[in-house]
Amino acid sequence: MSVHRIKEYGRIRSVTDFPDLRESDTDICIPGRSFESIWNYILESQAKDKEIEKAFKLSQRNGKRIIHTQNYVGLIETTEKETVEIYPKIFSSGVDASIEDCKNIFLKMIATLRKSPFINMQQASLEVRDNFPILELFIGSFIAEVEQLVLKGIKRDYIKTERNSGFLKGQLLFSKNLTINHTDQSKFYVRMTDYQTDIPQNRILRAAINKLEGITSSSSHRRRLSRLSGIFDMTGPIKGIKEDLDKCASQSRLFIAYERSLEWASVFLLGKSFTTFSGKQINQAMLFPMEILFESYIAYLFKKHATSHIIHTQHRKLFMVDKHKERGKFALKPDLYAEPTDDGEPSYVLDTKWKIIDENLENKNYLISQADMYQLYAYGRKYIKAEIDPKLILIYPASRNFSRQLEPFIYETRNGQDHLELIAFPFDLKFNHQLQIENILLQIGKEPAVAES
Repeated sequence: MSVHRIKEYGRIRSVTDFPDLRESDTDICIPGRSFESIWNYILESQAKDKEIEKAFKLSQRNGKRIIHTQNYVGLIETTEKETVEIYPKIFSSGVDASIEDCKNIFLKMIATLRKSPFINMQQASLEVRDNFPILELFIGSFIAEVEQLVLKGIKRDYIKTERNSGFLKGQLLFSKNLTINHTDQSKFYVRMTDYQTDIPQNRILRAAINKLEGITSSSSHRRRLSRLSGIFDMTGPIKGIKEDLDKCASQSRLFIAYERSLEWASVFLLGKSFTTFSGKQINQAMLFPMEILFESYIAYLFKKHATSHIIHTQHRKLFMVDKHKERGKFALKPDLYAEPTDDGEPSYVLDTKWKIIDENLENKNYLISQADMYQLYAYGRKYIKAEIDPKLILIYPASRNFSRQLEPFIYETRNGQDHLELIAFPFDLKFNHQLQIENILLQIGKEPAVAES
């Protein structure tokens, strides 16, 4: 299996069309058949969901086609066993981060995703050698979870079955027995309850194991999967992935040990990795919108490092409309709400945006979206507490043209006093996270301290 690595806003080309291309972090060439597979996958997905245009853009000039990577990162593996890994485009101190740094930051980001199996990846597993495929990292995490499950013991459950038996045991089904056994009275058509391992949970794990045996390129993973396949061969074939997953969701707490393994199985069997599109042209696609990853990672870092405030994620206690038919309407959901431990201090309302802004383009409002400004103004008006204005923060990724906080935006001036101050901050994903968070929460309006790597 060949692995090709590229960053957001890069170009994927066919080696057939561009045989002499000099590759880089933002421009790669893949074999013609694999290029066709990805191109057709995107076209097939476009027919179902225009959302894929946020992930890829297709262009063609003089008969030569190019796939442009957009705002989704992750991986695509083609049926020809070619894998394209797409990483965030990250700047540090105004310079492009290396592809290895982008990969490491991407893995740390997905490990903070809530309600996903990626949060269970061990930190040790993230410290992989630079050329190790991330698909194999995910497969290894799944294998480790299933192996732990096997050590604890595979579960059984009571399953109702119907069969034609040579002895009377269970409930005799009279009408079916008369129809089936009217010429052979030595048989009994019965309904029985068996305590067996052929249950939805085990069928799903077996299906995932079998699929990954055909995908993995690691001999170690193949051996471990083969061993697990032998352990789970007592189950029948999966009856329907979604059907069996729905059954698992309604099972008792006795099966809580299966939770992580089943989450991983869902990723591999259904592509449940925030990928909203799928196709038959590829083996595996795990794609993540960068705005979700950035939001999740910044929330994780604030919860970890902010000591002067209580951090709430997706705070949902206030509404844009206070009352309509005695109920609030249009819930406000800022990414982060920092509640001070001292009642006399202001609170902070923070939103994260994975967008490129430019500190030099004042005449174009620094490329800040007007919709983002409206959104923060609404937060500011609603989060005033005891006549103390909240501090409003927009956090963007640091970039070549955005390395220092912008001058404050003042929404209102009343009686000569400024109210509702908003500051846009660059967040450098490579540098000291704790120091940057302290800058945001404790040094509003001051010149930021220099972050140390």
